[in-house]
Amino acid sequence: MPTQTIEDVIESWIADRRLSRRQKAFLNEVYDRREVAEAASFNLCPRFEATELDVPEATYWIQLVATVLDFEDPREGVVRYDEVTQELEDYGHLSD
Repeated sequence: MPTQTIEDVIESWIADRRLSRRQKAFLNEVYDRREVAEAASFNLCPRFEATELDVPEATYWIQLVATVLDFEDPREGVVRYDEVTQELEDYGHLSD
């Protein structure tokens, strides 16, 4: 079985607006294991993905992971996109 990538799973979600259980588990693992202190090594997503998910163009892939999880598996009282964006700001990886 081919290895999943964040990009592949996000692009699959954009196409179908749904995730398999395996894809959802993969994104949850990526999100839960994030190391925001190392976010400088994260890549920014392409404009297409940012536009499709209605987030700013200068968005890290981890923020897209959070956005898709917020759509697919929302947590009461917790918006993952806001949570990870705050962490990125706190570590100085996003400017005001």
